Amino acid sequence: MIVVADTSPLNYLVQMGKEVLLHEIYGSVIVPPAVVSELRHAGAPDVVRNWAFCLPDWVTIDSIFNMDKTLPVVLGQGEREAISLAIKLSATFVLLDDGAGRKAAKHRSLIPAGTLAVLIQASERGLLHLPSAIAELRGLGFRVSDDLVNKYTKLSS
Repeated sequence: MIVVADTSPLNYLVQMGKEVLLHEIYGSVIVPPAVVSELRHAGAPDVVRNWAFCLPDWVTIDSIFNMDKTLPVVLGQGEREAISLAIKLSATFVLLDDGAGRKAAKHRSLIPAGTLAVLIQASERGLLHLPSAIAELRGLGFRVSDDLVNKYTKLSS
């Protein structure tokens, strides 16, 4: 399984102390250089920056030399590189939270998954209590509709 990640899912999972879920669910994750730069940015939370400067061995950095020039300009550099890298590697999943990025990934026949999907999969494996994890995620500023939360928390009960 090949999984490429954008900044947002890594950022949230590291802040929650649940980044190891990526390793437990996917085995390894590949990130482009722009994502690492964003995670290491001075404005990133300390815990995220520290993690990004000492990446675990299950995270690999892979460069992309031929960016998809047709990607929408509204996407950030990390999203553009993650989608382009996922295309290059024929990734199984590309981890993105942004709606425009997810739409662009789907338009290129990629399968997007985000932070919430990781938490749902972890819950299905008995690795966490989903309602608590979603509450923690929302506490970090993650926006998700009440309808979506209710749908998945009812399923996990």
